[in-house]
Amino acid sequence: MPRHASYVPHGVIPAVLLPFDNDFAIDQASFRKHLRDVAAVEGLSAITINAHSTEVASCTFDEQRRVLETAQDEVGARLPLINGVWADGSMEAARIARMAAQGGASAGTGWCVGTAGFSAGALHTRSVAGHGTHPFQTHR
Repeated sequence: MPRHASYVPHGVIPAVLLPFDNDFAIDQASFRKHLRDVAAVEGLSAITINAHSTEVASCTFDEQRRVLETAQDEVGARLPLINGVWADGSMEAARIARMAAQGGASAGTGWCVGTAGFSAGALHTRSVAGHGTHPFQTHR
C-alpha cells in the first residue's frame, strides 16, 4: 500500500543519484545524506528513485529493493516516492512493480525495454501497470 495513497504525480519531482563505493556497492551513508539534501528543497511534490540517475540498469532486484527501503526510511514520511521500473521483459517489470507497490511507493514510472512495436509495448504496459496499486506512467 502506498504511504501517500492519495498522491497524483504533479509538479517538481527530481530523480536522485545513487552513490557507490570503490567496490561498486551502494554507499548507504552518502545515499541517505543525498536523499535528505534533496528532500530539504522547498516545493518538491515527490522524489524519483530506481531510475536512470540511480543507475537502475546496474542494480540487482535486491539492490533496487534496498534503494526503496532506504528512501522510505530516510524521506518517505515527508515526500511520496516514485519508483522506476526498468526491465528487459514484462515478467521482470511486473515483479519490480509489485515490489515497489508492496514497499510503499506512491507511483511508478517505467520504460518499455526490449519490446517490439506498439502492440507489444501496450501489452507490456498493461502487464506492468496491473501489478501496482498506484499511478503508472510509461516512456518508450
